[in-house]
Amino acid sequence: MGKIPARSLGKPRLPAKEEVRVLPPEEIEKRKDPLLRLPRQAAHFNNLFSHILEVKDNEELRAALTAHFDRLYTYYNIFMKAPEKSPETDS
Repeated sequence: MGKIPARSLGKPRLPAKEEVRVLPPEEIEKRKDPLLRLPRQAAHFNNLFSHILEVKDNEELRAALTAHFDRLYTYYNIFMKAPEKSPETDS
């Protein structure tokens, strides 16, 4: 109590890198589909926009909103160019 610990001379030991998949590969590929990403991106944009309006408005949140809008716009353009149905609506 009240004493500053001595400085360590060596580098800290880091654990070995480990990669763990939580979702099966089929689900990961399905989620990469821009036609299925559009609704989720719209929801993220809406939530962030609401947070800025109702809770806090600052430069960092507006930068995040811009990034979300850019992604939303990209997915929207892909959706508008794709005449085929999305995998969830194919019969």
